[in-house]
Amino acid sequence: MKKNFHIDSKRQDIIQAATFLFATKGIDGTSMKSIGKAANVSDAAIYKHFASKKELLQLIYKKYNDYFTQMIDEIAQRKQPFRKSFQELIQLFFEAYVADQYGLMLLYQNHDYCTEIAINLRLPLTALSEFIQGGVDAGELPEQNPEVTATMIIGALTRLAIFSEIRALSASLDSLFPDIHKRLLNLVGLL
Repeated sequence: MKKNFHIDSKRQDIIQAATFLFATKGIDGTSMKSIGKAANVSDAAIYKHFASKKELLQLIYKKYNDYFTQMIDEIAQRKQPFRKSFQELIQLFFEAYVADQYGLMLLYQNHDYCTEIAINLRLPLTALSEFIQGGVDAGELPEQNPEVTATMIIGALTRLAIFSEIRALSASLDSLFPDIHKRLLNLVGLL
């Protein structure tokens, strides 16, 4: 049993290292060798778990895609005013960022490997667009193009994660959260 735990922990170490490197160095800027070095495992150990960089990236991409899509869909299902649901969604995105900013940074990288798998997935953009359209249909939001609004929200959140990571912001995201919250409410037409 210990051996399986060790194998599983090495697999998780590889996934964590790859997520960090893909998000911060880019997909093309990350090699399997650099992932192994960051995870403190041999090349053989990586290939024991993953046949290729593409397989590893697509596993990670799908994990975060599904996580954020499900999060949006679950909030959208709640029987409550749009404003309250949207505020909860902003809070959940922020908590997800605090727990693991690299997943959010990785999710919208432009790469053929990501595009290839995204074609067959329900995307956070689709879920968020439908959520916003639901607010418009219910008369709780002004008329708007929900896909454009959803794109702007996701773009803002991913860029905040990136600029925070490279320390381009003059303050921490924690301290900026009230302003971020207000601006996102304004973006959908709630202020």
